[in-house]
Amino acid sequence: IKAYYIPSEKIKNFSKIGIYINLYNDANEIYFNGVKIGHEGSLENRFVIAPCSISVYEIPKNLIKFHEKNLILIKALNLFYKSGFSKTPIVIDNYWKLFYKKERKIQVYKFTECVLFSILIIILLLTFFIYFKRRENIYLFAGLIIIDYLIVLIIESSFFYFSGLKSYFLQKISLSLFSLLPLFLLLFLKEFLKERLNKLENIFIKASIMLSIIAFIFLDLKNSKVFFNLWVLICCIYIGYYVFLLIRAFRRKIPNFFTVCFMVLFLILSITVGNMFAIYNLTFENFFMALYPYDYGILIFIAGFIYITILRFLKFTRERKELATKILNAQEVERKKIASELHDSIGQDLLAIKFNLQKIRDNCEVSELENTIKELDDTINNVRNIAMGLRPAILDRLGIESAIKFYSDKFKEKTGISITFTSNIFNRPNPLTEENLFRIFQECLNNILKHAHAKNIEISLIEKKKLFVLEIRDDGKGFNYEKSFSDKKGLGLSIIKDRVMLMNGRINVNSNSVKGTTITIEVPYD
Repeated sequence: IKAYYIPSEKIKNFSKIGIYINLYNDANEIYFNGVKIGHEGSLENRFVIAPCSISVYEIPKNLIKFHEKNLILIKALNLFYKSGFSKTPIVIDNYWKLFYKKERKIQVYKFTECVLFSILIIILLLTFFIYFKRRENIYLFAGLIIIDYLIVLIIESSFFYFSGLKSYFLQKISLSLFSLLPLFLLLFLKEFLKERLNKLENIFIKASIMLSIIAFIFLDLKNSKVFFNLWVLICCIYIGYYVFLLIRAFRRKIPNFFTVCFMVLFLILSITVGNMFAIYNLTFENFFMALYPYDYGILIFIAGFIYITILRFLKFTRERKELATKILNAQEVERKKIASELHDSIGQDLLAIKFNLQKIRDNCEVSELENTIKELDDTINNVRNIAMGLRPAILDRLGIESAIKFYSDKFKEKTGISITFTSNIFNRPNPLTEENLFRIFQECLNNILKHAHAKNIEISLIEKKKLFVLEIRDDGKGFNYEKSFSDKKGLGLSIIKDRVMLMNGRINVNSNSVKGTTITIEVPYD
């Protein structure tokens, strides 16, 4: 409440007299000498927050006491402490002059909102375009974060408010959706780290969904602070868990770690700070371009996401070139291997058969004929082994289960390494998936033979949740997978990872010197 003295000579001749109040709050009602002259938002229990705190109202001339003190009463929701009423400028002047002054400030809000709308929509379209091209869930969850924030921004925007569309029901929807941002952020982070959700994270998901439901059903003016305090608590728990995940990612030397760390933590911290501002009635008055803390958070998140996407695209382009080179090199190695086997094995066998046939022709010895038949039989077997190494016919005819079992038996006979194979699949993969899984299996066995010096190998091929899971476990000496791959040692590891990438799958390698190595490949049906 403020007593205000109005000199008559200044404003008496104005066609319209207005009052300009720069009061930082969520909603207000203005009374002049006991009569309500205007309001922003709604102060009822089912409150509606106005997006802009600047108010200009017309004062009827019959209410003004000239050369006397006039009583101005302002009822406000969340009168921010840093811009308390005693410091709030109140101007009584020509209504149109004040209205123009207010509109200029509101245009700043609207311009800021238009910029945010444009950025979000462009990034959202690009995100889903990349998702439908690449089918990587990291783009799906980034898109969900942007959609969530975009809906909230639209409902809370000045365009929506001044058009008369904003209501208590829609406001609760925006708060309910906004409370899900930490959850979408967790899903984004887990997908980026290529990890599955565990039981603790499922509890986080349920708690976030429950908070969203509570916000939608029960939120009103009386319990709003309880809701924001609960939200801050959940955000703090999320922050702690994000830090735990990021420390673990740092140890695993995940690419783009620092960028993801900064964008994720900045967004969740900005949401937490914004909620604390709402709880303790702190003002956003001095923030650049009328942005709130979480607006900065989402902009930093988008900038980081664009940066990561560009790096992933450049990496993908570089890897495609490297993959083409690897394929050519692998073809040359394979041709060299086939040529060597043909020359050293089949060529020598055929030469021996030739000499034996010459002897038979000269001496007509039956024993020599038997030896020749045996050598010819061995040569046929060598040809079959080479053909099976190139592509076993059983893979096309009977599928990957039979091909792995057949190849495992042959590998066991040749090397003496014990192999156990278990299978539990109900659908046969498509030919491309079968071929890639079989090649990965072959490459893993070759690596175990050359490097691991294992005595036992366990192989399993199972089907779960629309995924084919191939797991190869050995008891040999382990190795550092991340270091080996980053140092670009070994063509086999690169080819395995490239094949998994082609199938839009996952690869997980656990290896140590005590328990050996376990390689798990997960690929979708299609």
